[in-house]
Amino acid sequence: MTTGKNAARTAGRWPGGRTPYGVRSPRGSGHIEPDPAEYPHARRIADELLAGKSAMRVAHDLERDGIRTRDGARWDARAITRMVRSTAWAGLLPTKERRFDEHGQPLDVWVPSAEPVRDAEGNPVVIGTGVVSPGERLRILALIEARITKMGGGSRGKRPHTTFLGGIFSCPYCGKGMTGSGSGSARSLMYRCRTRSVYGKDACPGVVVRAPRMDAAVEAMWLSHVSALEYGSPGLDAIVRRWAVFHDVEKEQRRKEVMAGLDAAKARRDKLEHDFYVEGMLSEDRFKTLAAEQSAVIESLDLEAAELAREADLSVFFADGEALADAWAESTLADRRMLLGCVLKSLTIVPARFPGDRTPILGRVVPQWVA
Repeated sequence: MTTGKNAARTAGRWPGGRTPYGVRSPRGSGHIEPDPAEYPHARRIADELLAGKSAMRVAHDLERDGIRTRDGARWDARAITRMVRSTAWAGLLPTKERRFDEHGQPLDVWVPSAEPVRDAEGNPVVIGTGVVSPGERLRILALIEARITKMGGGSRGKRPHTTFLGGIFSCPYCGKGMTGSGSGSARSLMYRCRTRSVYGKDACPGVVVRAPRMDAAVEAMWLSHVSALEYGSPGLDAIVRRWAVFHDVEKEQRRKEVMAGLDAAKARRDKLEHDFYVEGMLSEDRFKTLAAEQSAVIESLDLEAAELAREADLSVFFADGEALADAWAESTLADRRMLLGCVLKSLTIVPARFPGDRTPILGRVVPQWVA
């Protein structure tokens, strides 16, 4: 059985076994395709994860709507994450990793890997059409990873910020973070000093600011600041670099693979030179042949690395203010927090001089921009 599955993987065919929810493999076809009955629900899960919902929230929504797994069980966050990790969910050939015991000895136990089988050029092997594209799968995994905090040898979930400036905006008195609080309409949402909220006024006098006013002021400041940045400035470079990593996950993943491939090819070339010049283990003809092969690989990877390192299109950041405002308006909350963090070191506000102080909010906000 194992030999047959290995042969199928070598041939670029589905090795058999249970497919992830949303796809199926017709008997004897060797490929995968969307399952008509499961695909609509699986695609809904993908769309909701891409929109920023947590796996737990998606599971709760499925339970509310009476949607169950293939086995009729209730969905939970672990089942959804396991499904996303399956490379077959994106139409790619899965691979497996071997388990080891506590002494580092290999066990006869193999578990699915989050990495697909790759061909000689390092490209994932496609075996059909999945629920998501490879890029969508990587983006979902990145969003799931962003919700996890690593702690020692384990991890725990963390709640994402639901306000624009939560954790970014600091109290002018104690310097600690301001948090968003309130319920009902957006107008009732406030930023409050966390120290004051938790420990009382004796710990910090604190400030309270209406969130919509503060958000609008910082948004206007960001648009004005970024539109004035010059090509090559640290802030603009940071925006482009982080935007590319966050929104072109496939490209960033491939860049890491290319750099790892370069390191490996150079190591192989160094070993060939050592074996030929120092150890005398290779004939001259054999050495020239193998060295030429490695040099060709290095040259090809160098060219691809240079192409992947090319700067992203900066036109939107140098366009007129209206175009920049449109790009901002289309961004998600996570995007906006990321874009703000690229050019902002700190943000606070001058306290009101007296109750009812009508000083314009823009005159009280104090940003410290990246130099």
